[in-house]
Amino acid sequence: MFFNGTTKLLNTFIISIILLTIFLILKSFYFYKEINISAEEDIKREARVLSQYMMVMRNVYQRQFLKSGIELNENTLNLLPAHASSLISNEFSDLNNYYIRNVSDKPRNIKNKADVEEQKAIDFFNKNEKIEYFDKYENNNKEYYQFATRINIELYCLQCHGKKENAPTIIKETYKNLAYNYKVGDLRGIISIKIPKENINKKIDSFLKRELIYIFTVIILATSLLYLIYKRTKKIMTDTEKVARDYAMTDSLTGLYNSCLLYTSDAADEEDS
Repeated sequence: MFFNGTTKLLNTFIISIILLTIFLILKSFYFYKEINISAEEDIKREARVLSQYMMVMRNVYQRQFLKSGIELNENTLNLLPAHASSLISNEFSDLNNYYIRNVSDKPRNIKNKADVEEQKAIDFFNKNEKIEYFDKYENNNKEYYQFATRINIELYCLQCHGKKENAPTIIKETYKNLAYNYKVGDLRGIISIKIPKENINKKIDSFLKRELIYIFTVIILATSLLYLIYKRTKKIMTDTEKVARDYAMTDSLTGLYNSCLLYTSDAADEEDS
């Protein structure tokens, strides 16, 4: 009976450790998924802010250029946002490990030609009225996030992108038949932001290291505590079993061994002999 009780206690101890370990692993897996989702949301928020800033800068820059009265010629053409933004984007990317630029499937500046992933975003916007695009892709064994927002034609854009005959002379001479006949609201291109996934992998790796340390610490502490409980309970069971055995073999009034137990014990010894 004592053996059975000890075995059950040991099994309970082992099962408790296994269940605790499974719980902590499932908990870590859940939080790993949550932190990935949270990290992607952080990426979207950052990209959204950058995109909004880029769009505001582009629009303000364009309006100020038009209001300034500066003559648009071959020397000032590169001051237009479509040209200058690519230079700004290159310097920004070099400093921040982010890739941001204005691109189009019909660019006048070849540097602003959409690549394969950006073309997917343009195709998406052409089929949908959505204002944002977000996806993941792999290039040269590296993972990236592709975020994009629409660049729609506004009224002031028609000065250069409306009817060709109404465009400034330098525009007609430079771009021939490129990017004319747009209407207000048409999709002209996108603000493309590419962010290496390694930017958030560092955060996730840091989380995993902390989580693994937490799991091992909890398992060790819990195992130690349960082991102490197991040892203490086993001792109590042993002492209780001994008291019960002694009580069963002696008379409670005289303290002498019960004669029936002695007879049974002697008979058993004779049978053995």
